[in-house]
Amino acid sequence: MSDGSTSKRSFKGSSKAWAHANGEPENEARALRVLEIMNDFRTLQVHITSLVTRAEASPPDQASYYLDGYVVIRQCSAEAQAILATHYNPGNLGVEPGNIPGTEVQKATLQRILLDSSTRRFSAHKIYLRAAAGMRWVQLRQQASSGSLSPDKKAQVLRALDTRIRQELSNITDESVVNDLRDADRRKNYWVDEDPTLERMLAWIRRQG
Repeated sequence: MSDGSTSKRSFKGSSKAWAHANGEPENEARALRVLEIMNDFRTLQVHITSLVTRAEASPPDQASYYLDGYVVIRQCSAEAQAILATHYNPGNLGVEPGNIPGTEVQKATLQRILLDSSTRRFSAHKIYLRAAAGMRWVQLRQQASSGSLSPDKKAQVLRALDTRIRQELSNITDESVVNDLRDADRRKNYWVDEDPTLERMLAWIRRQG
């Protein structure tokens, strides 16, 4: 007969629902949170790939190779691949089995995985936003080039597009990227109590470098 408690084996809710159901954020909630973050990361990688592999992402000629939007798209493609090529490095967890309870070792391991996965998602989201800005530049530039604008007007529009993408890129700060992700997590009612701070993620990125 059921005692009214939530079954750890059958629970399929979000990490926040798990934490609330069990009264405290246990290791199962941490594991679910990692899964949520890695699902987001995978989705971001799909979106990035869909942007950087479009035919229009490649410059139409050699003279366009170093124009802002094309440079950004190439950078984003390389950075996205670099994240995938970076192996998980748990580092020194500071705990060893036998010295403390196994659940504490698991907790420390999950928290380190949470840091690594959160950092990957953060980096991928920043790459995606930059790649999207680059693709908007490409598409607007193509529209201007294929229109019936006079040479002077066309040059003016192209200069305005260059200014626009530089402004968009400057607005994609680490803080704005984190805020985007936090807002999305809250809308999905995710448990974020143990998500790493921006400072920890930036330190983790420096360590991996």
